[in-house]
Amino acid sequence: MGVGFRDEMPAEVLHRWVDAQLTQALFGALNVVEVAPGDTVFVPQGTPHALGEGTFVVEVQEPEDLSILLEWDGFDVNGLEEGHLTLGFDRALEAVNRGAWDDGDVAGVVTRAGDAALLPPAAGEYFRLERIDAAAAAGATLEPGFSILVVLEGDGTVTDAAGTATAVTAGDTLLLPFSAGAVSVSGTASILRCRPPRP
Repeated sequence: MGVGFRDEMPAEVLHRWVDAQLTQALFGALNVVEVAPGDTVFVPQGTPHALGEGTFVVEVQEPEDLSILLEWDGFDVNGLEEGHLTLGFDRALEAVNRGAWDDGDVAGVVTRAGDAALLPPAAGEYFRLERIDAAAAAGATLEPGFSILVVLEGDGTVTDAAGTATAVTAGDTLLLPFSAGAVSVSGTASILRCRPPRP
């Protein structure tokens, strides 16, 4: 995937590339991050980013719909009308971080599979992410709290404090309200638990 511009991006060049939909130039200007299953990349607000071919992601973000599109070829969206939040691209592109990212900047947003934390500390201001492997833990109990569960692989059962059981399998998502109480997870499921930041 690509994240952050390698070199300072002049505003007029960014405008020209977006206007002409020079997607290869846009992607080529980003830092390339080789990702593998289980890696996470924290993308701060305003940071240009793109997925490479064959990359499948779970995208966790704050509950908002404020996305500025730099390219939209192949998407079911009219980027000329919808890609600038009705502000016009002259104004919307002011929100893009055009600064150069060095290797340290890139390393600071990438967490590799097997690292103790799933996200770098800077992400904690916006959301939390936990991985639950029900089989490895011989079942797991989750503390009460609003969250969204994303089942990455395997099968399992999610049971709320009232005893209501929900079967889940790879690809499923399940919204857990705070009122579900302490929730148990059993089976072979590997699950991401997406949560708001700590109060």
